[in-house]
Amino acid sequence: MKRYLITRSWIVFLCIGVSSHQVFGQWSPGGIESGAHQSPCVSDADQARIDAAIERYIRDGGPALNAARSQAAPKYSFYPMGGNLWQDLFTVNFDDLDNAGGVLDFDCFGWTYNGHDATDTGIRTFGEQAIGVPVFAALDGTVIDAHDGEFDMNTVWLGQPANFCVIDHGDGRIVAYYHFKNGSVEVQPGQLVVAGEQIGLTGSSGNSTGPHLHFASRQNGPRIEPYAGACNPIESGWCDQTPAQRDFYVWDFAFSPVALDTVPLPPHDLPRTGHFELGASDRKFWFFVGGTMLQNSVLDVRTYRPNGSLAASYNWSLTNSEHRGGWYWNSIPFHSDLNSITGTWRMEMDVNGQNVVNAPFEMLAAPDAAFNRPPEPVTISIDPPAPIRDEVVFCRVGTPRVLDDLDYDIVRYEYVWTVDGNEVRRIISAGQADAIARTHTQPGAVIECSVTPMDDDVSGITVNTQVIVDEFATNCNLDDTPDDCQLTNNDCNENLRPDDCDEDDLIVAHPLPQNACPGDSRIFGISASGAESFQWKLDGVDLIDGAAISGANTDTLAVSNIGELFQGTYTCETTEGCIVATSESAMLNVFDPVGITSQPISSDSACTGETTVISVGAVGDGITYQWFKDGNSLANSGSITGADSPNLSISNLSQEDEASSPGYVCLVSDNCGNSVLTQPSVLAIVGPEFSAQPESLCIDSGQSAVFSVGVSPPAGASLFVQWHKDGSPLVPTANLGGVFTDTLTINTAGAGDVGDYSLRVLVIGPNCVEFSAAAALQVDECNCLIPGDFDNDGDFDLADAQQFQSCFGADTIAQPECECANADGGNSTIDLADWASLTSQLE
Repeated sequence: MKRYLITRSWIVFLCIGVSSHQVFGQWSPGGIESGAHQSPCVSDADQARIDAAIERYIRDGGPALNAARSQAAPKYSFYPMGGNLWQDLFTVNFDDLDNAGGVLDFDCFGWTYNGHDATDTGIRTFGEQAIGVPVFAALDGTVIDAHDGEFDMNTVWLGQPANFCVIDHGDGRIVAYYHFKNGSVEVQPGQLVVAGEQIGLTGSSGNSTGPHLHFASRQNGPRIEPYAGACNPIESGWCDQTPAQRDFYVWDFAFSPVALDTVPLPPHDLPRTGHFELGASDRKFWFFVGGTMLQNSVLDVRTYRPNGSLAASYNWSLTNSEHRGGWYWNSIPFHSDLNSITGTWRMEMDVNGQNVVNAPFEMLAAPDAAFNRPPEPVTISIDPPAPIRDEVVFCRVGTPRVLDDLDYDIVRYEYVWTVDGNEVRRIISAGQADAIARTHTQPGAVIECSVTPMDDDVSGITVNTQVIVDEFATNCNLDDTPDDCQLTNNDCNENLRPDDCDEDDLIVAHPLPQNACPGDSRIFGISASGAESFQWKLDGVDLIDGAAISGANTDTLAVSNIGELFQGTYTCETTEGCIVATSESAMLNVFDPVGITSQPISSDSACTGETTVISVGAVGDGITYQWFKDGNSLANSGSITGADSPNLSISNLSQEDEASSPGYVCLVSDNCGNSVLTQPSVLAIVGPEFSAQPESLCIDSGQSAVFSVGVSPPAGASLFVQWHKDGSPLVPTANLGGVFTDTLTINTAGAGDVGDYSLRVLVIGPNCVEFSAAAALQVDECNCLIPGDFDNDGDFDLADAQQFQSCFGADTIAQPECECANADGGNSTIDLADWASLTSQLE
């Protein structure tokens, strides 16, 4: 996934490669970083691991565990995410079908980037990711490989390892599911899964700049594009292919009570509100673009009073190039009535003459922190509406794309599934659809789905629906051949009835599962009363005695110099007359040795006060991690977390966190005693250098006040500075000078100027921001800011000492003018203790 950034007004794209373009806003658009990715969004290390896992799986006969159910390639009957395509899910990239270096999707558009080999489908922001959006197995299958534990809110491509799983779905179909949320992967290698089973949650781990699912299909080895179209004239790989929605629409919208250049950018969630108070300083709105934003688009925005009359409007003729995705923001069209009329106002927006937003907002007489409304009512439906045996069933929510909550909160949904009155699944999801696995869809079953929409604080109206699975229809396999469902008798031979072949008493003791390190030796044993022969098997294949195997035809099997090829399931087949009995399976798990799949970034920089994450990717069993900085081991304390994990996180960065040689390294060890040290990661902390901080002032009304900061940029950079009062940016006025310099002058100070002043410093280039210390300004309340400073000149000196003498022995309750002399904070009497405290300042 790729992100495109615009100075102060921003557009965020998910894996989109387009040419440069502009965006409207309060400010003139600045430069834009653009161009398509030139490498896949699956890192080289992850791809190498997956290729090796598939190769090993095929070599070891893995596909036989998931034997083909038909000769035809399988089709997908649903998109494997908990949401609705083009409603709350947005596919941003398809397979790139142009092998000559260009980009081309199945429908002859450019909705992909060079070399992309999957379908990328995103959710809106990290806000939805935090709640959770499920990913399901698209078909039955066997898990080939899986990985978890990686940071899941990446916004840059730096070769990071991803959380993922790879599943053999049979009939030659292998699918990789990438970028899962950390801690959400629910499957392990060798596990059997069924269609509709939850395997993880949507995230942004690995080479990703926003939460999405990378859904990559292979058929008999090569990748495939399941979507059929003019530029991919095949039989569609979908049972019912959903058309791509390429026309413009609004994917998400909200009002904001703050200026949006002061908050983290998408894919982080943006501020949301559905109300303002009269006289509010900031009344903004923002929206996400879905589909295509045409070149030189025209936007019309209007506000309407509670009585329906037009209050204000404005129009922009943009100079943008054609693009897709992204987001825009600006101010609500202002009218003075916004500061005097309460009630339900409304804002409409047209794009190229198409009405795309009709959004209400409340104007309140005063701030009300408790103001909140439940989500709007929803409808739900079962998909498919008349399910048959072994079909995955979805419960789909119907709700407006934008007006699902009139406070514009992110809506979450609690899904409760019951089958024949028994609860089988309960989940809270940000997705507008959920599913149950096909195993719940049995003939005659009564399936019920209940959905409750919620925001952070309040629930909406619960709705439910139910369906009965067709009692006679069958779906035994993809070609719907009922006779494939018939069972056969497993007679021990043609002449004996099954009950004549009693195996229960033949095997007395079964072999036990074991673990081993490479090079170890292990022994499996079986006890069989009266057994006449023994045959040990590995994954169903007969073993024979050799260099590493002995006892293959006895009751004791010895395996020496164990390597990867010896990992698998061991069984022993015994016979007594016509009776053939097979022991229970005993798994020999050969620990994988530790190996580094992705190194920490060799050289990186971060801004003062920010958080940085240094990551290592490793494979192996029983892995442990220990991070070091410049040769010293780190521990989880203060700003350090993850010192014993693959992701070292350092928050509130300062110069003390810089490391140059040997830098940050991680010692990765496995449970066989092997260890490997990563390459060093050098970290430079970028930020302005303060040589002087502003000092607090207390002056009389009408006097001038001057605050000054000494600050310089790091080498090779420049600064942009702006003074703030009480955290809000200042703008030049007749009374304010130097707002954009290191010295602020308030020419004629009054009561309205009282507050805390600080300088916001932006290092241009790396865009690092830091504030100076805050300095207080007081006006006409200069009552001894410094103990003993009777003349308010900023210190205690000889002139103040003379004033102290006149107060010696006084009681400050009776003589409040002497309060300034009470320096030791003790009793109210001015005594020698106060004098000692004050004279210490003279030294």
